[in-house]
Amino acid sequence: QRPHVVQILDLSGRVVRNLQGTAAASGIHYQTWDGRDESGGLVPPGVYLFRIEVDVDRGHDVVTGLLSVAY
Repeated sequence: QRPHVVQILDLSGRVVRNLQGTAAASGIHYQTWDGRDESGGLVPPGVYLFRIEVDVDRGHDVVTGLLSVAY
């Protein structure tokens, strides 16, 4: 099992939310985000970045991408 880190960032790179990661075995995993920031407030509609970091045998892998929030 490998620990992982999931972060949601605004387009300026500021961390909006750290999502609780748990150690998991290999395979496909899903993470949900409720659209709230660290203080529990809803984030404004718009485009955000996600960053996922996973420990692997050769160090760690980082995956980034875009997600959209609309209410």
